[in-house]
Order: sequence, then structure tokens, then C-alpha cells
Amino acid sequence: SEIIDRLKSELASRSILILAPGESISKQKDKVMEFIEEEKPIVVSTNFVPTEYLQDYVFFSNEMRYSAIEGKLPSNVIITSNLSTQQDGVYVINYADVCLGNGPKCDNSVIMLIRLMIRLSKKRVYVAGFDGYSPDGSNYVDSYMMSQHTKGEEENRRNRRLIADIRKLIDVSFITDSL
Repeated sequence: SEIIDRLKSELASRSILILAPGESISKQKDKVMEFIEEEKPIVVSTNFVPTEYLQDYVFFSNEMRYSAIEGKLPSNVIITSNLSTQQDGVYVINYADVCLGNGPKCDNSVIMLIRLMIRLSKKRVYVAGFDGYSPDGSNYVDSYMMSQHTKGEEENRRNRRLIADIRKLIDVSFITDSL
């Protein structure tokens, strides 16, 4: 598609750092900043706009997260086609292309974004803040992201399996402590 081709050319020249909203991007900020300074990656955040980092793109696959910051959106927004509030100037990616894949339906934004990177012919991605869900509830860098749904170890196991499968197609390197 035209959007995939545009993104492919925009993201071709540099490595990609995916910023997930886990607490580790705050707790291990030095590690992340050092990576950004050395590697100078294109930074893509998932389902949030980070306050401690500058991002080049923001990826949304969740209506609630997207609505929460609508109006404060930076440029270069990529959303999945299942979101109802599509604005001018955003890249809309077919939800089924990044979601269905093999096996169970995947609604995790980091997994979906990595799948998009595979479609864009990237060979490697770096990830920070993909911490998994902890039972004590301190799962997100921003408290507004707290969910009424408590996901736990079962979700972590599922995401670890999905990452293991994805690693057959793309090199995934974690910058912070992750799942």
C-alpha cells in the first residue's frame, strides 16, 4: 500500500527504538538515553506520548489511549484501522495486517508495532519499556495509563511466546529489563 511504502522509505535509513510505556523507561533512563545518543534511532512510542523522551512517531492501536491524548498529538502518528477517530495527516495501517498473524489474536501494541516493522522490511528493532505486567500494579510510566483490567502472568507468558515467534522473523533487542 501507499502508506506502507511511505513509511518504509521514511524509516529505512536508521535503526528503530520502540518505546513502550513500562516503568523501566524511567527507572533505566540513563541506559535508554545512552542508547539514543549512540545509535541515533528513529524513536516510536506505543499508545502513549512520553514526557521524558522525544519521539519521532507515535503508534496507537488502542482507542482509549488514542482518545486520551487526542488534540495533543505530535506529528507522525501511526494508527491501526480499528480506531474510529481518524484525523487528517495520520498514517492508518490495516489492523488485520499487524494483528492476526499466527496463532492467537494479538492486541498488544508493542507486538503489533514489531509486526509492522517486519512489513516495512526492518531486520532489527530495539525495545525499551516492555516490562510486562506485575501483580503490584506499578506497570506504567504514567499513572493515567492504569487500567481497570488487571493483566498478569498469563499475559506475560503469551507475550513472551509471541516475541519468541517474532524473533524468527526479526532481531528484537531489549534496552531495558523486559518480560
